[in-house]
Amino acid sequence: PLPPRVAEVAVTMSRVGAGPSATMYASTATDVKLSKQEYEFEADMGELNFRHEAEPNRTTLQLLIVAPEEACEVRLRCAIRRPEEDMQGGGHRAQRRVEDRLEKMRLDPLQLKARTRAAKEHMRAKKRTAHSHKDFDIVHQGELERVRPSRIEEHRASAAQKRAAKMTLAAERRESFEREQEARALSWVQREEEWARERAERARLLELYIERPRERFT
Repeated sequence: PLPPRVAEVAVTMSRVGAGPSATMYASTATDVKLSKQEYEFEADMGELNFRHEAEPNRTTLQLLIVAPEEACEVRLRCAIRRPEEDMQGGGHRAQRRVEDRLEKMRLDPLQLKARTRAAKEHMRAKKRTAHSHKDFDIVHQGELERVRPSRIEEHRASAAQKRAAKMTLAAERRESFEREQEARALSWVQREEEWARERAERARLLELYIERPRERFT
């Protein structure tokens, strides 16, 4: 059953074991007998995503899984979440930023990559000069040197090494996260191009084998 509110629905199908994957079809219409010819949604690479508008006559999600010739076992996972306009917090802001980046990348990926690199360099320079950090050792340098001069130097060297290690680790994690986001964004762009080619091929086959023969007989 589907919730009585507007929601984003995601269904994922994965095969258990080796072998060819099955095909999944779905529909929320109660007056349609779900089949390979009559359906509303078709999974792409085992993923099915759609927006549920909470219509009164669409309260159930029907699934049809068409397996290959041999028997197979599949695992289904369903996730329902609120739409973007109802989400709040850091997760929503991060998702919106990624989607904005995807939209710009569809128009000009090279220009977006150059702008992203320039923005990162600007933010790093801004962080280095925005705020001055008051070190406790600097403020009380005279007092500490009179009390424990040798241990102060050791402490400073150890603290400097720890700060350098933390900064290096943070930079590596940040670069890894950014590369992952860019790779994910590029995969979505490539996937949309594949969808466009599939739609064009379907339109060509429809015109070749259905529309033209129909015009010939009429």
